[in-house]
Formats: sequence, structure tokens, C-alpha cells
Amino acid sequence: DQRYNMSFPGTLKRVLTIAGSDSGGGAGIQADLKTIGILGCYGSSAICALTAQNTHGVHQIAEIKDPAPFVGKQIACVLQDIGADAVKIGMLGSSEIVLEVAKQLKAYNTTNVVLDTVITAKSGHKLVSEEGVLAMVQHLFPLCALITPNIPEACEIIRLTSSPNDAQHSFEVNDVPSMRRAAELLYSLGAKAVLVKGGHLPVEDSGCVDVFYDGKMFREYPGERMPTLHTHGTGCTLSAAIATRLALGDTLQQAIQFAKNFVIDAMISAMQHPIGTGKGPLDHFFSLRKPLQMKSFDVKVYLVTHSEMARAKGHTLEDVVTKAIQGGATMIQLREKSMDTKPFVELAKRIKRITSAHNLPLIINDRIDVCLAVQADGVHIGEDDMDPVVARNFLGPHAIIGVTVRDAGHAQVMQSLGVADYFGTDAIFPTPTKTEKPATRLEGPPTTVACSKVPVVAIGGINHTNTGTVLEQGVQGVAVVSEICAADDPKIATERLTDICDTFRAGKISPSLAAPDDLVQGYLHLVCVALRRVRQACPLVHHITNYVVMNMCANAVLALGASPVMTFEKEEVKDMVSVSSALVVNFGTLSPVQVAASRDAVQVANQLAKPVVFDPVGAGATPYRTKECRGMLQDNTRIDIVKGNMGEIGVLANDPRAEVRGVDSVGGGLQDPHKVVLDLAALHKNVIVMTGRHDLVADHKGRLVSVQNGHPYMSQCTGMGCMAGSLIAAFAAIEADHVVASLGGLLTLEIAAEMAAERPEVHGPASFQVALFDHIHLLTEDDILRRARISCIK
Repeated sequence: DQRYNMSFPGTLKRVLTIAGSDSGGGAGIQADLKTIGILGCYGSSAICALTAQNTHGVHQIAEIKDPAPFVGKQIACVLQDIGADAVKIGMLGSSEIVLEVAKQLKAYNTTNVVLDTVITAKSGHKLVSEEGVLAMVQHLFPLCALITPNIPEACEIIRLTSSPNDAQHSFEVNDVPSMRRAAELLYSLGAKAVLVKGGHLPVEDSGCVDVFYDGKMFREYPGERMPTLHTHGTGCTLSAAIATRLALGDTLQQAIQFAKNFVIDAMISAMQHPIGTGKGPLDHFFSLRKPLQMKSFDVKVYLVTHSEMARAKGHTLEDVVTKAIQGGATMIQLREKSMDTKPFVELAKRIKRITSAHNLPLIINDRIDVCLAVQADGVHIGEDDMDPVVARNFLGPHAIIGVTVRDAGHAQVMQSLGVADYFGTDAIFPTPTKTEKPATRLEGPPTTVACSKVPVVAIGGINHTNTGTVLEQGVQGVAVVSEICAADDPKIATERLTDICDTFRAGKISPSLAAPDDLVQGYLHLVCVALRRVRQACPLVHHITNYVVMNMCANAVLALGASPVMTFEKEEVKDMVSVSSALVVNFGTLSPVQVAASRDAVQVANQLAKPVVFDPVGAGATPYRTKECRGMLQDNTRIDIVKGNMGEIGVLANDPRAEVRGVDSVGGGLQDPHKVVLDLAALHKNVIVMTGRHDLVADHKGRLVSVQNGHPYMSQCTGMGCMAGSLIAAFAAIEADHVVASLGGLLTLEIAAEMAAERPEVHGPASFQVALFDHIHLLTEDDILRRARISCIK
């Protein structure tokens, strides 16, 4: 009868455990059967020993007369009828039982045998004689797919199988290299593969690594050393889980990884559900404490928490989450990268109470252990986090699993796995919470959405000023951090996002420029918000600019609340761009060195998705200057904003009426300035700012705004246009809508100029310049709303 060696379609996989009984239920046969069952297989058993034990240790082992034949009979009865797709062996007790087990395994040609070389209980009680250990090595090692000794067991086996004169007779394991050597020695004794468990490594060692060796390769399985007493039965559970996963078809290495993760999560859950007053057992049934169905979810307004931002505003994270939910947040993700496990679990419990009260899903970033411990609704997994398939195996079919995808190809791969319930994009815009990767801007989401069968939520630098633009890419929602966590009033901040998303879903005009009253007021509102954010963020603006105005531009940026840096040395511009938030390239004092440095800097800024403002000072004044200015727009680089006077912009647009003398625009002007700026913006897919009596701001989408602020003193001071470019760059560093950023820079300079000229001590250009810096510094949102004169032409 060969039924024990066959698998029938539609039947459960079968796992036989051969071990001792633990009356406390934490280890041995009891732990094995719990593990086998919860992982989806049918468990059977052969009991080799009876113990009286609890969480404080083994108190007695019952003496059974001639136990070996009875153990053999149990094994034979199971294998003759039920069969086994895998076998786990634990405590055997004596050499006679070892020989009987080996005999039965050979007789029934069993496979996927995992041997947990149990020698001593955690309490120190000897569970098998030295003769039993030697019999295990000789008769069981060759039959097993894997042996799983801990460090003391590995050392004991090596000692017993070597002569007193051999060096390895006193072999010790105290680090990973010696664990590798132990694995090699055990393999040489006839084992097919060895997993040396590292739980007994010195506490000062980082983590808790297990070492695998199969005669061909080593592999390390790192793990976190858990601060818990709930470790009773970890070895039994690990080996039983490995055997169970082998029965289910995993490779040996897959089974080991799964089992290790299972044990860790069972330990974590046991911390929340302790049993006994000593070294308590694991919580094998942690996965049963899950909802019976997945909670419905909507990624519309998805809050990702940040405790430090909340504290900086005087809020607790609980306050932020509560107010965000009141404002319309639809999902909450708890993201605490640097928090230790215990405080993270306590915080997650408090947040879970809030989300449960409002029937909203709580997602835990990355930490499956925390998700399980607090019974959260799911996890979000980044590119460098756990395999989503493993996460699904742990969490079951009813958990919400979100996965970060970097592009459409990655999304297709993740979708083929069938485990993600939604996708999150890589960072769309630069953001302080994701500094390790460059922002992708808006190129990625449309292709990701097109190939996705699950909702896609965008993240990275998203705020109410660019939410509409992001939603236009087809994503189903926006995930935000600082927009809510760093807000003075998280409820109002969330309400603003909710309104934009609801407006967009209702099919109304794109809310990227939605306004409280009309389009003009909308622009002014966005400029005010951007001014506030510049002063909060203090972005670093890298200048490659001219010597004449360098000091003035630096002071203007400082007065605004940003930070300037001026350098065009080719050896350092790349490094400087990488640490800056925006780049200004100004061709006022042109030289081959500056041109080369500028091109290098723009290339790096493009790679890092950092905004570039180009001021083509004097374009048209000489053939050399004209060639180099036009070249900046034609060298396969991206210039986000071009700011120039009418003559300079006309020259770049090849308008025959454009005239420049030195750095000033002269002549009668362009025939159709509106068409010039719109066509040039469409050609280069950027924003064009033309300064003059009335400034024009145009973009490639056809938007055209006129600014009528300023004062005549500005035309009598050198560098005003250059200062405008610097201020625009400071706004662009934090504002993804470059029309808004351009308006912010222009209005800041020109309204401050009007207010400076009104000062009683200002009598001309010199005193005007001093007062100008004061009023850039003192400019308020109310000043902008009261004094701004703009009109939306298109």
C-alpha cells in the first residue's frame, strides 16, 4: 500500500509529527499540531515521551516500559492509512526510539523529513541521552531533508562526534562565521542540509540570524531579536512550519523563510496575549484574529502619518488623525520608520481605536508584526520591504495590501502576483519624507494607471496646490504627509483636499486652479499658501548667476525666507545641485566656464527632478550670447521656467521685432506678445515669464496670466529682473505648479517694491533698494490679497 506517498487532488496535505507531549501546550506535539493546522495541512502524531511541564520548565518525564515498539506502531498506523507528505521529528528520548523511527521512515519511504535535534529543554532538562544523540547522527541525519539545531545543540553534537584530541571537541559558536563552520561540520556528519539557529548568539550581537548550508551554498536568514519571554516552543514551531511548507510545495529555502516569519509574528502576537507566568508559548493562532472579510476602502484622501511633523505643530498624532478623519480622510497609514516595536504597537493601538470608531481602514507601513499585533486592516509594502506574496501568506485573504510600484513595468509584475489591493506611486514631486529616491514628476502615473486593475494612489510632495494636476493623471487618490501633519489645522487642510477630490470626481473643472471666488482669487490663494510654505521649508536655491547682482539676489532670497548659495565652479556644481531644492541659471556675465558649469548643473537637476529657472540675460545683444542662450533650450535639457524681458524672450522665439541693447529691451516691442509667450511655452513645454510694464506668465497648457504690479524705481535699479528669477526659483522649490511659482516670485518683488516706495524715507533708487529688502521680508499674505493686480487672459 503506497497511499502514504501519494497526493490526491482536493485532499489536504498531510504532515506527521514525531515528538514528545508538552502538557502546557506550548511545545512538542501540541505546538506542532497547532502549527500544521493553522498553516492549512492535516496533522497526525506519534508521541515519543510524556512530560509534565508548564511555562516554568519540565517537571517530570514519565517512564514508559519499552516505548520504542509503541512509537513504531504509532508511526506505522499513520503511514499505512493516512500517509504523510512531510514529517517533522522532535524529542525522541532514547537511542532505541531513534532506531525505531529510522526503521519506520525507511520502510515507508518518507520524504520532506525535518529533524529538530532536541537535546535539552529551555529549562535545562536533558531530553535525550548521549547515545540517543549519536544514534540520531548515524541513523536519522541521512534520511532528513533538513536538520535544525540551535547553537548549544550544534556544539553538543560536534563534541560527541569528535575525539577528545580533535580541535572541534571543544568547538564553540559565538558569531556568524563560527555558525557557518558549525553548519559545515554537521553537514559532514551526513546531513543533507543544516539550519543553525542563532537565538543563542550573544545579546550584544545585532539581530538574530540563522545560517543555512547544503554543501553548496550558505544563506543567512536575518531576524530581529524580540524583547520577549514568550519563546517557549520556538524550535518546535519553526521545524513544524518548515515541514508543513515543504508538504505544500515550497522549496527548502522558501519554507525556511516562511517559517521564520511565522515564528516571529507568533512571538509578537504572544506579547499581546500572554499565557502563563514564565517563558510563555507562542500565539500560533494569531492569524485567526482577523476580520472575516476585507474592509471596504477608498484611496481618495489617504493620510500617511508623521509624528515629528505633528509634534512640531503642537499636535499629538491622535489629534491629527482625528481631525483628518473629520475633514474627510478616507484611509490612514501609520508610518513610523524609526520607532521601536513596543511603542509602535502602543501607538498603533491608540490610532486603531480612532479609525475603528469611524469605520475607516488603518494601514501599517511595512511592519507586518505591528499589523498583526493590533489587528490593523492591512499593510503598505515599499519596494525594499517584504515580498508581497509573503505578506499575503501571513495576513490572509482579507487584509488590505498596498504595494509601491516605480513604473508601469513594475506594476505589471506586481499585478501578476495577484496580491496587491492598491498601488502607490513612487514620489511624484520632491518631498522631505522620501529623500532616498529622485522624484518621478508626472510621467509615471498615467502608464501605471493604464495597466493597473487595482486603484492607484499618488504620493510625494502632493498638496492642495497640485492635487488637481495629479488627479488629471488618472490616479484614484492622493496620499499626503506634510500637507496634513504639518498643518496648523489638520481638519481644514484635509477638507481642502477633500473638496478638490470631490470636485474632480464630479467631473467639474480641474481643481488644480479651483478658486474660492474666481480664477484670479484662486491664483492669489495658491500664491499665499506657497509663500507660507517657502518660509516654513526654507529651501536652498543654487545660483549660477552674474557678478553684478549676486549679492542682491542672495539678499532677496534670504529676505523671502529661503536660503541662497552661489557657485559656478565646474568641480562642485553637481554636488551643490544635489543638495539644493532649485537651480537658477543666469547668463548676465557670460563665459565658457559658466556655460559648461550651467549645462552640467541643469543635467543633474533634471536627473533629480529639481526645478530649473533660466534667465537669458542679454539674449540678442551679441551673436555669442544669443547662441548660448538658445542652446540652453535646445540641448536635450529641461528648463522649467524661462524668465526674461520682452527683447530676450522675443530673441528666443526668433521674433524679428525683438531688440536688445546690452541687457535691456529696446525698440517698439513685439507685435503679439501673448502669442510669443504661449508659442514659446508650447514649444519647450515649460513656463515662460516675460517681464515688462505688464508681466506675462504662460505655460504649455495654454494658461496666460498678466501681472500689473511694480514701481518705476525698479527700472532705475540694476538686477531687478535677476532678483525676480531668484524669487521665482525659491517658490518653484516648493510649488510644483510653475505658473503659481512664477506669480509668487513676481508678486513678492513687485508688491514689496510698491510698499518700499511708499516709505517716507525713500527718496530715490538707493534708499528704495534698502527698503525693498525690508518689505520682501515683511510681506504678508494679506498684502498679496489686497494689493495684487493680476488678470487671467487665458
